[in-house]
Amino acid sequence: MPSCASAERTEGRFRACYKEWMRVHVDDLIELRQATAFPEAELRRLVAKSIRQYEEYYECRRSLVPDDGPAFFSPSWCNSFENAFLWIGGCRPSMFIRLLYSLSFAVLEL
Repeated sequence: MPSCASAERTEGRFRACYKEWMRVHVDDLIELRQATAFPEAELRRLVAKSIRQYEEYYECRRSLVPDDGPAFFSPSWCNSFENAFLWIGGCRPSMFIRLLYSLSFAVLEL
């Protein structure tokens, strides 16, 4: 079981990852708003850049999962409204618990 200090450090790393992504996301949003008169090739480049940054954000979060897996499914920085969208999107803590239960049962059978 991780200590409280370790859990707080991991949560801080999750928050830092999120804050950096939000900073980059705001910059991209400004750039996309200015791009209404850009040629199609430039718009495609901006969209590809945005998608790449989403991938980088989730890669950052994925790298922190071994330290605190449940925080991946229910980020501490999300408000109730955002958590509702996670729930609607199919990310339910009960699924995580069932997965752990199934995996532990499979290990016991070996």
